[in-house]
Amino acid sequence: MGAERVASRELLLPSALVLLLLFSVVTPILSISQSDETSLEQNQVIAPSTSFSNGNGEQFAGQTMIINASDWLVDSTRGMDVWQTTTINTSLTFDEIELSRDDRGRARGCLHEDSGGVWIATLEFGGTTTITQVDAGGVELGKKCSIVIDERELLHIAYTNESGFLKVAYQRASGLWNMRTIENQTSVSKITLLLDSAGAENVVWLDSNNGLHFASYTTWWTHQELLKGTRVGAQYEVYLDSDDSLNIFYQNLDTTQMIHGILGTDGNWTLTTLTAGQDLGPAMSFAKDPSTGNIQYVYGSSNSSGLTIVRDLTGQENGRLSPSIETLTTGAVSDEYATQVINDLDFDCDGIDDLIVSRPAANTEIGAVDIFWGSGMGISSLPDYNLTGSAGGDRFGSAIANAGDVNGDGCSDLIIGAPGATNNLGFATGVSYIFYGGNRTYSAANWSDAGEGGGDKFGGTVSSAGDVNNDSYADILVAATGFTQTGGEGKVYLYLGSATGPSTDHDWYTRGYWVNVIQGWSMAGIGDINGDGFDDIALGAAGSFSELTGNGRVEVYTGSLLGSMTLDNYWTTTTTNTLLGYSVLGIGDVNQDGYDDFAYSEPLYDNLALGKVTVLRGSANGLPDNPALELIGTESSQAFGSAMSTIGDINDDGLSEIAISSIGINSIGSGKVEYFFADNSQLLRRGVNSILMEGVSGQHLGRTISGGGDVDGDGLFEIIVTSLDKDMDGNSAGAVVQIEKRNNEYSDIPMVMAGAPIDDVDLYLDDSGRFHLFLKSSILNQTRHLERPNAITNAADEWQGISYSANASMVVTRSGKTIVLDDSNTFIEQAAHTILTTPHPLATHNRMDLDLVIDNEQSLIFTTSSQNATVSDVELRAET
Repeated sequence: MGAERVASRELLLPSALVLLLLFSVVTPILSISQSDETSLEQNQVIAPSTSFSNGNGEQFAGQTMIINASDWLVDSTRGMDVWQTTTINTSLTFDEIELSRDDRGRARGCLHEDSGGVWIATLEFGGTTTITQVDAGGVELGKKCSIVIDERELLHIAYTNESGFLKVAYQRASGLWNMRTIENQTSVSKITLLLDSAGAENVVWLDSNNGLHFASYTTWWTHQELLKGTRVGAQYEVYLDSDDSLNIFYQNLDTTQMIHGILGTDGNWTLTTLTAGQDLGPAMSFAKDPSTGNIQYVYGSSNSSGLTIVRDLTGQENGRLSPSIETLTTGAVSDEYATQVINDLDFDCDGIDDLIVSRPAANTEIGAVDIFWGSGMGISSLPDYNLTGSAGGDRFGSAIANAGDVNGDGCSDLIIGAPGATNNLGFATGVSYIFYGGNRTYSAANWSDAGEGGGDKFGGTVSSAGDVNNDSYADILVAATGFTQTGGEGKVYLYLGSATGPSTDHDWYTRGYWVNVIQGWSMAGIGDINGDGFDDIALGAAGSFSELTGNGRVEVYTGSLLGSMTLDNYWTTTTTNTLLGYSVLGIGDVNQDGYDDFAYSEPLYDNLALGKVTVLRGSANGLPDNPALELIGTESSQAFGSAMSTIGDINDDGLSEIAISSIGINSIGSGKVEYFFADNSQLLRRGVNSILMEGVSGQHLGRTISGGGDVDGDGLFEIIVTSLDKDMDGNSAGAVVQIEKRNNEYSDIPMVMAGAPIDDVDLYLDDSGRFHLFLKSSILNQTRHLERPNAITNAADEWQGISYSANASMVVTRSGKTIVLDDSNTFIEQAAHTILTTPHPLATHNRMDLDLVIDNEQSLIFTTSSQNATVSDVELRAET
């Protein structure tokens, strides 16, 4: 039958042709019939300037491309302001509509005639419509209907018969329909028809007592009750995955839980509760994101007009860190609170990491280390246990580190430096202590050693060395940062772990040979940079921000069977006072070549104190002279590289990301922390927004960073950042703050239906993962389409909405175009996604939309045209 097609615009561009480019991804067209191909006009195509191999258009924003020898500018935004309406030429009225679409984006609808009967409406490219009756009967016939399209582009429907029982019909190639009733014992309140991977029909339906049922067809129909004994809410959603497992998102009406259930092909259920509450529902929906494979959810509440969206972020980069910064604990500036903090040590060996915070100036510089035991509820607001120095001036806690398991008992150990402590002869040599993990109280350290001479400041820095002799026991490094000898400062000692712990006789040492820099100012175990099976170490010779320093230096030593370390390479500078070597860090094997990689910082690099971080790749020959990457700060007095740490795997690619701070060296420096993705090709790569957190004026946020720990035991790591001068509110205090990784993002959309409750919601995801919502409110007697059209390119893009009549249904094409069929018998097509404009005015033959599909190695461009706004045609343009 015929149709009237009208194009409407809120914005007119009189001198420009506006094309609506709806790019599809590379999934092949499943079927293009011979009749379809011969009915399309074939035109030669001049190759465009941009390859249409993937994506959905956003990647071309701002570019000019050539299509058929014409220049086209791709606009940077998508919109919801251009629509086309096509009215079906019929006088019938329909009160129930269920819409579906094929893989190419053509709409098909199952309609219930208000006087009874089932009809099929179709919308073709170019605006051609048809309407055909499938089954005739009483008022109840077809009151509930579900429609799907198979790979041959033939239709299947499941619907209620005149008695409210379940009936199915499928379209034959001739266009005729086969029909049969498959259930005549149970009345049906909701139907969902599904096709499995073999193309067989499967029907899920809800009975009048809220029992859920499943029927499947092989050579005959079989029936089973699903979730027996569970009363399922009426707005459940269901789909079959590619492996034919049945996924259902439903509300248990008795427990109020919203549950994602998966019925595997082995007949076993996996049930995951998303949330629960008396006020939740009835509106709920879910969908699988084609761009990621993740499941996304949306639900409402009975006493609210808003919706909650739950996005599964697993495997993604963007949004993986909580936007909220939580202050865990604060302390007195006079205590030098949070001088050192670690969160990646399970000190009590209970399976949950603990938070360790030092305050070396506490109690007239006796010093203390506060321990917050991790738990499933997180940490308490006050420390659970304290370790303290022995006497004033000890500065116990000036340095702390996760020592690893130095005695092989299965628990990681804590090493603490007290650089002002006295030895057993009363000389202030400095002392370092190890407390073995696995306890919650300690009467004394399990190991200690003192410096060689008074003023050595033994324990000024401490670190794990990894396992440098490959004997399965962790080894440790202790620096005497006050040690001096003619021509140099600082001395580093290596202690090897064993079944009885380290000996008090060091196994190896090296000292500084350079003036005005302190060997061992920074130290780290850096993994195995040369692939010989022995862990290696890095030592930085630098100084503090408050003192003039000499030419900084970084040295890397490789391990061996006996624990004797060999210098692999070193790096220095001819410029003084740049703090080269202020921080050293093993960053893991970021380029996946089998050798661990390494980074060191130079916070006062450049006469503007921009700061720099240098990255070197490991190899069979160790580390090279020249860097693979240099990251440089962008602001004067930034001091980029003030602290560095691995922080855990944000994007689930198996590699740990890196955080780098810039504390700012002037009095108003707020400080900030940035994070970088470990990347196979770029080594360290900034994400969309690389700022992890920023401080307030004068806070100097980022004195230390610790990451990868999980103090609440939820399987998601936290990143810890400290400041010594102010807290996040600008108060004078040392502060410990954290951001946590998340796998789900919860967001609320308030007042989406003018304050009225939402009865039903459908969630659609296009191939780019964009959310499209279709809502229904019986109080308002209307439906509403919600979308954030530019969410991919603009994270702050706001929701936009358009309302329709109460009896309407919606589908979304793979490229993100919305098609609605309402009870005025009108198809309404969204035609403003990726927009192209040309400077050549065309008075006739306006291109209304353009869809690109990649079929194997051939790209197919479908264009819909309106000639003088009266005659429509469709063209298929193919290029090889």
